[in-house]
Amino acid sequence: MKNILATAPMHRWIGGVTPDLFKKEAYLYQPKPGLVYQTDYTYNEHFSILDAEGAESLVRQVEEGARITPVCFHHFTDKHCEAVQLLLENGQIDYRFRQSIQHLVFAAYNHLNHYGNREIAMAILVCLIGHSLTKSELLFELEYYHGYEGVCPEYLKDFTAFLDGAIIATNAMALEMTLPRKGSSTEQQKVKI
Repeated sequence: MKNILATAPMHRWIGGVTPDLFKKEAYLYQPKPGLVYQTDYTYNEHFSILDAEGAESLVRQVEEGARITPVCFHHFTDKHCEAVQLLLENGQIDYRFRQSIQHLVFAAYNHLNHYGNREIAMAILVCLIGHSLTKSELLFELEYYHGYEGVCPEYLKDFTAFLDGAIIATNAMALEMTLPRKGSSTEQQKVKI
């Protein structure tokens, strides 16, 4: 199943375009009835929010060997955090591929600044940092993908501060993993971070 992509009912549409102009692609420029969306206000893109069944389906497909595409991460909310962590870890994402990094850091940026899903933003950033990406690399890829004129300075400031928090969280998790476990022969008191 290596080349099979995990799929679920998702939809993305772009606002500000009259569907009449593109009759064959009208679905790209209008919402689908019955779906709820979260919006990237910079580009006026609307991403449908996955329901519980859709998120579970993606997890199940990935557990069976399917890959996940980084663009899918725009369709989650904080209630899906556990599923997102599993998909980031097991979804066969190539973290050396520049486009994967760009899509993921952009999704984290949107979750923080547009969608209000801080837990998802943190999960994505911790994953990227865990794959040895630095703060400067992530900011560069965000600005490169988003377009230098497209990143709001105030949002970028908030995102950079949040990214610093993700770096601290990642370092704390790494430190915790190196400390002796309770009951080990070299048991020490755990350092509270």
